[in-house]
Amino acid sequence: MGFFGKYRHTLDNKGRVFVPKKILAALPEGEPRHFIVSRGFEGCLTLYTAGAWRRTVEQVTAKDHGEREKRDFRRLMFASASQVPIDGAGRILISEDLRQEAGLDREVVFLGLEDQVEVWDAVRWNQYEAEVKPAFESSGRGML
Repeated sequence: MGFFGKYRHTLDNKGRVFVPKKILAALPEGEPRHFIVSRGFEGCLTLYTAGAWRRTVEQVTAKDHGEREKRDFRRLMFASASQVPIDGAGRILISEDLRQEAGLDREVVFLGLEDQVEVWDAVRWNQYEAEVKPAFESSGRGML
């Protein structure tokens, strides 16, 4: 079925956060109970399942690396990536580097995006959503 929905949770002092139960329930059967977390776009982090990460790696590594821009993207994406296990309580630990990268403070927002999950700082998400919401209807007409 994939990931969908918007959920708010709080980071603890160690950088751990509960993964929403509906996201955990949507993890593909037979896949390891971990995510690969990497920098995302527009200031968020992206969580990938093992399968989604493999597909992403294949897409990125299939590109011609003769162009500086593609090499830069590859370096930054893979250098920021790490495997984060889901502990017995349903939490993941987000590294200090990635928390700083995404400006994560205390309240975070999880967004289910079919085959991946984004993690946003709540304030940053609210600003982003307010900025792009007016274009939602017009951009959606061409997609649906």
